[in-house]
Amino acid sequence: MFSVFRFKAKIALVAITLTLVTFIGSGFLVNNQLKSGERYRSFINSDDRGTIMLARISDKLNALLYASHLLIDQANSPFVGEVVTRFQKDMRGTRDIFAEAARVDPRLVSTLDPLLGRYGTFEQQLNSLLIALDKGDIAKMRQIAQASDQDGVHLAIDIGAITGRRITHVESASNQLAHDVNVSVRNCVIGLVLIQILILFATLLMSQKTIVSPLLRVRDRMLGIAEGRLDESIPCLERGDEVGDMAKALSTIQGGVATSKGSGCRAGCRAGSCCQGEGRKRGACCEGA
Repeated sequence: MFSVFRFKAKIALVAITLTLVTFIGSGFLVNNQLKSGERYRSFINSDDRGTIMLARISDKLNALLYASHLLIDQANSPFVGEVVTRFQKDMRGTRDIFAEAARVDPRLVSTLDPLLGRYGTFEQQLNSLLIALDKGDIAKMRQIAQASDQDGVHLAIDIGAITGRRITHVESASNQLAHDVNVSVRNCVIGLVLIQILILFATLLMSQKTIVSPLLRVRDRMLGIAEGRLDESIPCLERGDEVGDMAKALSTIQGGVATSKGSGCRAGCRAGSCCQGEGRKRGACCEGA
């Protein structure tokens, strides 16, 4: 009875272990997905948005270069005030984007500081352009625009090159992030499957030792009884499970077969003795005659 309880306890332990492994593996997968989401959001908030900010700075510089020539062309136009307002807004917006890019991705600070200094020089030239516009000095405006074009174009080209390198970096980083996530999930699934396979393999070994091997021993003994070998012992009689029941039944069968065989032998012996006695009697009668 104790062996039955022990075997059932082992089976229950295997089931509980498989359930726990499944839950732990599922929890690890969920945790891995959450961490992957956090890494992706961090990547979006820094690398991706930082690159977008650099692209916006390039757009603003191109807009300022275009607007500086528009100011010269419309210096005497009644709509020049709108152009000036837009021009000043773009200058402030460009400086704000520099600050936003440094805040979004602090790694850009070392790159943006020299660019921001060059933009300060470019911004001073644009302010001088507005002063010349207020004075109506078109010649001075053209002279300032010529210098600002050179500085502004070079600044836009340099920022565009940095943006291009950042785009390449972002693409590579995003691919690496996706690869790391796939590898992590794959390793988790493989590990979970391997652990379950090991548990099932251990269960099979336990079943082999606890049930299959004893059943084979009882079967071999049953074949031995069928072949007439009645003097061997019955295995697994002490077990309290189904294997023990089969062994006890086989012991009963062996005892019955042995008893029947013994009774048959004794009956044969008695029959032989009677025949011998009758033979002797017939011999005596013949001699008397």
